[in-house]
Amino acid sequence: LEELGVVRGFTADIDRTKLRAGTPVLVTVDAVPGTATALVDELADADRVEHVFESADDEVVFSAVVEDGDPLPLLRRHGDLDDIQGYDVSVLRRRAWSPSVEGVELALTCDECGNTVTSEGETERIDGEQYHFCCGSCRDSFVEMYEDLREGADV
Repeated sequence: LEELGVVRGFTADIDRTKLRAGTPVLVTVDAVPGTATALVDELADADRVEHVFESADDEVVFSAVVEDGDPLPLLRRHGDLDDIQGYDVSVLRRRAWSPSVEGVELALTCDECGNTVTSEGETERIDGEQYHFCCGSCRDSFVEMYEDLREGADV
């Protein structure tokens, strides 16, 4: 799945009860319309922020570990306070995080025609890069084009 681009890294499940690093909080921010995405991007890069989410109605929700349960210094460092209409803070007693891919299907796109690759699809590795195809004819066409381009570059 990592090679297919589905898994983009791994995370560690840290038991914060064994660390002294501040207070774990869940913060809900009411962002000025149109500014939530920028705030999410800034918070995602903050060391003390563990998870950040953006809702369709410009709410930003994030979990973080902050001093004295106060996220305001974090919001000042990683956001524009003029873009924040208000926020609510809940101190967290416990957390659980269980990412799952149950009930979903792998949805690869054919590198030749753009159709969905089904279980009858084919995979080809060319010059160390993996490509996916919906059928053998797309694979053959792609490989032929790739080889023609490579031969043209060698001339």
